[in-house]
Amino acid sequence: MHGQDARATTAASAHNSGMIRSNLTMISLILATTMTAAAIAEEPPTADIFLSPDGRDTWSGTLPDRNSDLTDGPLATLAAAHDAVRKLRAAEPARKTPVIVMLRQGRYELDQTLELGRQDSGTAQSPTIYCPWPQDKVRISGGRIVGGWTVDPRGWWQTRLPEVAEGRWAFMQLFVDGQRRFRPRLPGKGFYLIERTLKETPAAAGKGYDRFGFAVGDIKADWANRGDIEVIVFHSWTTSRLHIAAVEGNAVTFTGPTAIQEWWMSLQANRRYLVENVKEALGKRGQWYLDRPSGVLTYVPMDGETPQRSCVIAPRLKQLMRLDDVEHVQFEGLTFEHADWSLEPQGRSVIQAEVPYPAAIMAVGIRDCLFNRCVFQHVGEYALELGLGCKNNRIVDCEVIDTGAGAIKIGSYGDADTLHGTKAQLSDETVASHNVLSNCLLAQGGRVHPGAVGLWVGHAHHNTLENNEIYDHYYSGVNLGWSGTYGPHFGHHNDFAFNLVHKIGQNLLNDMGGVYTRGISPGTTIRNNVIRDVMGYRHGAGAVYTDQATTDVVIENNLLVDNFEGGHRHHFGKNIVFRNNIVAMGRRGQMFHQLKEDYKAVEYTHNIFYWKDAPLLIGEWGGRQDFDYNCYWQVGGEPNFAGMTFAQWQAAGRDAHSIIADPLFVDADKGDFNLKENSPALKIGFKPFAYSAAGRTRGRRGSDLLSVTPAYLGQPHP
Repeated sequence: MHGQDARATTAASAHNSGMIRSNLTMISLILATTMTAAAIAEEPPTADIFLSPDGRDTWSGTLPDRNSDLTDGPLATLAAAHDAVRKLRAAEPARKTPVIVMLRQGRYELDQTLELGRQDSGTAQSPTIYCPWPQDKVRISGGRIVGGWTVDPRGWWQTRLPEVAEGRWAFMQLFVDGQRRFRPRLPGKGFYLIERTLKETPAAAGKGYDRFGFAVGDIKADWANRGDIEVIVFHSWTTSRLHIAAVEGNAVTFTGPTAIQEWWMSLQANRRYLVENVKEALGKRGQWYLDRPSGVLTYVPMDGETPQRSCVIAPRLKQLMRLDDVEHVQFEGLTFEHADWSLEPQGRSVIQAEVPYPAAIMAVGIRDCLFNRCVFQHVGEYALELGLGCKNNRIVDCEVIDTGAGAIKIGSYGDADTLHGTKAQLSDETVASHNVLSNCLLAQGGRVHPGAVGLWVGHAHHNTLENNEIYDHYYSGVNLGWSGTYGPHFGHHNDFAFNLVHKIGQNLLNDMGGVYTRGISPGTTIRNNVIRDVMGYRHGAGAVYTDQATTDVVIENNLLVDNFEGGHRHHFGKNIVFRNNIVAMGRRGQMFHQLKEDYKAVEYTHNIFYWKDAPLLIGEWGGRQDFDYNCYWQVGGEPNFAGMTFAQWQAAGRDAHSIIADPLFVDADKGDFNLKENSPALKIGFKPFAYSAAGRTRGRRGSDLLSVTPAYLGQPHP
């Protein structure tokens, strides 16, 4: 159904993607041949450098196993392997074959962030490849295994960590047997509500908001280690994490303001908040508390967990790896995990999408690099970022699971950023471009910072984002573009195609989309996707949300079903094409329009709109939007067009060739939106598309994951 046209991208993107695919194919063949030959001959695979948890950094690293007299064998650490690659490259500058670093099974604990620079680069003919021994599972961790447990009469585990007591280590996360565990939060279920709006203190005047009034008993002045307690406030589309400075009566004052004095970041009455890391609230299974003054870690185990059998890991590093000005380096089949985050003494309030939060793996100015079949999990902020100057890179068949913020960022968000140590003004040449994200799973994000997005693409162009599944996030699933005005914008020609986006928002925040866009974005397309189950707290949650100044974006061939505000929410922008989509079963409405614009905003043509109880159009529809060749059907009702009958709507100059008719889906109630052969929608030019092609083509799906989401982060609609 798709044809070549449906998958076409720009010539430049196709050319660069083709080059990287060729390199990937070459490397895969080399590795496959080596591994197959090894299996037949029962000899070890060929590699230049071997690593093993049982190795030693004083050995050569040229042997896969230690020899019998313990005089030589594999290296032990990635830092030593990194040094060995540099020496090999310096000795063989004209090398024409890959440099392969092969890791034996096990866990590799990083003492410090692994930094790769220009000296670590390979070439198109000789890339550097980090990969596991065939069939081995390799984990690269920024955490430390915690032991020395004692069990108290309640069955709670305790251990004392001297480094914590001495102020040399403090961690914000804990993982037990591969699952995230949470610090105690109040209330135990649901949220508190700010009771009174209070004027900010003189110290915060003009800077933000730093106090509010609370209901009796919600916050207590005598809580232990008050400086470690965090108050998490849920604004409209952002959150704040604030430290308590003082509690006087039923008023709380924080150590710093919310960083900006705007309504959408205010501490006004009836906004929801949680109180986290309260020692006195510890008690639920799976909770933990770190008493920093004493260094004592307490954990309330889940059923079946024992100190002898369970593996408890606390992160030590915030960043696992940084790549700067690197070319032709590839990571195959590795797991990167256990990166932490921290909260400044003044607290933190961040802008939309929590975008200032950094990534566990940060790349700047890298080119022609590859992450293939890798897993990124259990991190405190974003997992992977392709920042300024990152071009022609590929992230393929990867899984990003259980992140504190979002999964992946591509591009820049400020007016200038740092490239190779100096400030660089944003331009098409300096921003990230021509990268590929394909067949990846981005799931279970926002576990600490819920305002983050699954996939964030800002000032970045000609990126291909295809056949991914984005699942279980608390704010937008995807962000495309970053300018909120009609000014210069470098987020353009990005192709978001054949993706499955679902379980987004979860009734926690407002003003979001399954795919959310901003800025002038010529060449950007949102096509052949399935976007469903996007749910906001009170408002602003559509399958596709074209927000501030979105311009020249094409939205076509998408199945947009069962979303809070339907298939399309539009704020303001120009020349948006919305065609050949199926919009079905919006909860509050099928489409939302916010402003009355005096210019052409959106062209709606050849779409199918199918709904039951909620209205077709909500919001302001007095501006210029062109409607024609659409099929409308309200099950068991008569469609209403923004207060008009269909005849009145047509008399106003819209939908001259559209019809009101049952599109004859095979079985909409059971989720089958394929058309029967005699569908009247075919007569108005609707072209069927195979929406089942959306999502991953190989690998597990998001619904296969064991959710670790606590119930108190989502709630029913008010």
